[in-house]
Amino acid sequence: MNLKTIKHIAISSIYEAKGSRFSYIIFSFLFILSYVSILLGIMAVWEEKKVLTDFFLSITQVGVLFWSLIMLTTSISSDIETKRIYLILSRPVRKYEYLFGRFLGIIILSFLIIVFVTVIFFILLLIKRYKIEWDYINNLGFIFMKICVISSISLLFTVITTSVYTSFIISMMVWFVAHFVNELKFALSKTNGFIFMKYLLYLIPDFSLIDKKIGYIYMFVYFFIFTLISLILFKRKEIA
Repeated sequence: MNLKTIKHIAISSIYEAKGSRFSYIIFSFLFILSYVSILLGIMAVWEEKKVLTDFFLSITQVGVLFWSLIMLTTSISSDIETKRIYLILSRPVRKYEYLFGRFLGIIILSFLIIVFVTVIFFILLLIKRYKIEWDYINNLGFIFMKICVISSISLLFTVITTSVYTSFIISMMVWFVAHFVNELKFALSKTNGFIFMKYLLYLIPDFSLIDKKIGYIYMFVYFFIFTLISLILFKRKEIA
């Protein structure tokens, strides 16, 4: 694995994603919702800080999630459809280096967007003379880890299907189910049928464990496995 090649592809992916129209839409969306959160905070009066904190966490999670999934799936699918990938692979670049570079670029930029929104939130807190809580940083870590895991799942289905819509829809379904894995396991344990569904749930990350001591390790294992499978499959994939 050539780290220099991966770095160049990742940087190229960051610049392309940063300049895309969808990125401008997401940034506009984040700014508008940030303004809305300020208005809601003012109306909340005594609960202003809590409203601001909850709202900023929500818009960070939803905004970065949508951005990362759409940019990841469209960038790879676009390269394949426009045959641009042939130009990249005609150089001394292996398939898995290309894929990992693309993926790494999106993950890095997702992290930078989270940092950017967080800086805006902290400036707002300082203006209003509120104390910055460590729990907020901790929650951002959980959010970033969840986005990394779902992005790795999206990467896998992008490699398998090369369809933007299929990968996005499946990824969003997994995101939703991952928040209710425990409840679904409990419900299925009360039924005699659907045995295969009980085992299928073990393939889906359980986001309720992310705030436990093993949370980050647990999430990293899922992230590593899905990413590794994606790289192996893409290496063997015949690109039409």
